[in-house]
Amino acid sequence: MVMGGKLPQQLLLSHPNIVKAGHLVDADLKFLKAACQPHNPFIGSLDLAKYAKDRRVVSSTKCGLADLCAVVLGKRLNKNVPERISEAWENEVLTENQIAYAACDAYACLCIYEKLSTIETPQPLPPQPVPATPILLLNADNTTVIACGEILRHMYD
Repeated sequence: MVMGGKLPQQLLLSHPNIVKAGHLVDADLKFLKAACQPHNPFIGSLDLAKYAKDRRVVSSTKCGLADLCAVVLGKRLNKNVPERISEAWENEVLTENQIAYAACDAYACLCIYEKLSTIETPQPLPPQPVPATPILLLNADNTTVIACGEILRHMYD
């Protein structure tokens, strides 16, 4: 379908309520858009590295998918395989190894997204925080956590 320049009108990639989460997903969507030239834009992308950084899980958006997999899931994602840099991705039919490689990447992205979605984005403290409110103390430019803790119960006694 992509080769023919036609994709279904109800394409998931154009649906605003369907999140397209991945590592460097905007580049993938740009490639697909150029390949099929849809009438509607592809929207709803979510870069997992930025999503993780916003939740203070990683300190930089420059981390790779294998890094995110290790930090967020505690799992190893093998990226040291010939399929990764193969020119065979341009072929009309993918090999079983390519399909397995792509499936692992896609599944890892889903698992990372689901795990990160359970972590709240840090917010400024309210004027009267309640006991057990978690606290992150950041450096001057808000890029690094230098201490963490919580409001103690006896602070309001």
